[in-house]
Amino acid sequence: MSHVFISYSRKDEAFARQLVADMQAAGLDVWFDRTSIQPGENWDKAIEEGLVAAVAVVIILSPDSMASDNVRNEINFARDNDQLLLPVLHRPTRIILNLETINWIDVSTAELYQANLKTLVGRIQLELETMKTQTPPPEASQFSGVAVESQQDNLTVASDSRQVSPTQLRRYLRTLAVIAAPFAEAGPSKASYIDLSLAWRNLASAIAQIPLETGSTPLALVRLSPPTPTMLERAVNDYQILHLVAHSDGDVLYLEDEQSVEATLTPARVDDIFENSSIELVVVHNPLGEGLVRSLLNHVKAVIHAPKHPGDDITTLFDTRFYNRLTAGESIKSAYDSVVNDLPGDVSYHLHFADELSDHTLAKPDNPAIKSLIDPSLPPMRNVPVNLGFVGQTASLREINEAMNETNARQLALYGLGGIGKSWLASEFVARYAWRFPDGILWMHISEQTKSEDVIGQLLALLELPARTSPGDLRTILRNRRVLVVLDQANEWSDPLEVGELADFISRLDTLGGTRFMVTAWSAVEPLTHTSGTREYTLGELPQADAAELLRRLIRAHDLEKEFNGVEKVRSFLTKTHHTPWLIREGIELVKLDGLEATLEDLENLPEEVFDRLDFYVGRQVEQLDAPAISFLKKLQGLPDSFDRTLARALDDTSRQHMRDLLRRHLLRRDGTLYNLPATVRAYLRQNHPLTDEEQDRVDEVVIQHLMGASV
Repeated sequence: MSHVFISYSRKDEAFARQLVADMQAAGLDVWFDRTSIQPGENWDKAIEEGLVAAVAVVIILSPDSMASDNVRNEINFARDNDQLLLPVLHRPTRIILNLETINWIDVSTAELYQANLKTLVGRIQLELETMKTQTPPPEASQFSGVAVESQQDNLTVASDSRQVSPTQLRRYLRTLAVIAAPFAEAGPSKASYIDLSLAWRNLASAIAQIPLETGSTPLALVRLSPPTPTMLERAVNDYQILHLVAHSDGDVLYLEDEQSVEATLTPARVDDIFENSSIELVVVHNPLGEGLVRSLLNHVKAVIHAPKHPGDDITTLFDTRFYNRLTAGESIKSAYDSVVNDLPGDVSYHLHFADELSDHTLAKPDNPAIKSLIDPSLPPMRNVPVNLGFVGQTASLREINEAMNETNARQLALYGLGGIGKSWLASEFVARYAWRFPDGILWMHISEQTKSEDVIGQLLALLELPARTSPGDLRTILRNRRVLVVLDQANEWSDPLEVGELADFISRLDTLGGTRFMVTAWSAVEPLTHTSGTREYTLGELPQADAAELLRRLIRAHDLEKEFNGVEKVRSFLTKTHHTPWLIREGIELVKLDGLEATLEDLENLPEEVFDRLDFYVGRQVEQLDAPAISFLKKLQGLPDSFDRTLARALDDTSRQHMRDLLRRHLLRRDGTLYNLPATVRAYLRQNHPLTDEEQDRVDEVVIQHLMGASV
């Protein structure tokens, strides 16, 4: 794997040829159909071979490429085969949904092309180097727990909100991001789904892509957490731009209160909040009523909003270009006009100025910073996953929050059958309520090898305490700290002595302190979940409306509308997946592989008992593999929880194709440059394909030699 594959529409061929030439001039090996397919070759076969051997696939984004079936097929092939996707924006367009969570690189103007070409080349060179060495790339910037790699060397990311002071902010164009998705009992926001993590990721990505030129004033993007009117009132005196992502209904914007329940921003409330604010510009990607606009313009210089939400891809495009021009020193109107003229024809925005103004330029600081700043306003975090695409479960989140807030609670045990969404719910709880734990959040994925001292050691590292700190001293320190520790999939913990040691530590925590533990498990884990101060919550299947929304998103993301071309098919799929998030996702993967009819037939045969159902499903996927792939999968269970490609290759020199087959069937997961077996797959293998002692010894030898750098 050494070349870069170019995926494009024929109508963009001139641009594609220029990009290919510039990438080749930078020393990259590029596969381009016009020059790489020889006369007489089978076209489809050559393209497939070019894709298979690619280290990365560059997608040239334009209205024509996004409408091309060939480009979509190439994107899906690359995703299914675990390849690096690098979208580059040539012409503004609505981006297809299975690219929506991937940062694209803007090369749509001559200036942006020159500025961002080196970013594209550098990212490919990094992937090539990673493929050679199998060492993880430099740590990516963390935006709300979501890895978003900086597009330039001009970005500073605050890993801890306490690192950013008002004095620092004075060196930037200061932007306050308010992202709210309230759990409303009534009103228009009740049936809406805003993915908080995705919304923040898209906005942070837009800022990360801005190339800074000489004389530019960089942007500081700070997230308000929690997004309440009270917090907003405290913050508006420190910022110039207010960027709102929230539900709207005419003259009402729906923010949140401290419990994530609906709190409204009305014209009257605007007058209270903005009376003495320093905000000059308000940007909202939703419609605003005339009354709310007028109230805002009594206190700010300009308001930008859309008559309807234009979609995530367009908002990211708008934000990238608009803020880019503001940092370059353009006025609001000039920046706005430049951007909206390039948006797709069916997308529109409105710009309103205060009566005495026809234009306005944001005041620049006297001593501008040299790098953009992104502050997610989060406490320190370790290992916290973010599962994009969360829907529903509002009642569960509220009840968990209430239980965790009880004065004498030490921990919450979150029970539920496999695949029901316990980890998904726990990570969403962190996304919403991280601000409650300002001293940090630790996420521990429990495995058979986990020891109680591992949890304590990670907790000490989170708090930056000496490793020699005793458990007793740590408990004393935690009495005055607010920390959350999540023990995910605690049923995997098989050593009762280790479980007992940690249970003893938790039972001795001061209940009046602010530290809390959260345990996710299929059922009670003795004695861990039997300690005093434990609250228990059992998670059921998704409500029907939430399951339907999750399925709708997945259908769109994977371009499966033609398969699900009737209400009965959707209803049948939801019924047979039992409204279970894991089965809904896995079922979609089966539809991609085998088609809807075959998938519905497979789901029809699932046992009634959920544990048997998961085991049965994994078994069916394993049965689809050939014997060498099953043998390889069997060996993988003997590896550490996470491993890289070279270690897998040391087990089997034909591992590359096997790993692709396993990834396609979700029997193997990728996390950055590392791989791991899902817990459901490990459990199935232990039951049906266990390693003998001799086989485990052989795997251990391979691991030891790999760690020592020896060839096997």
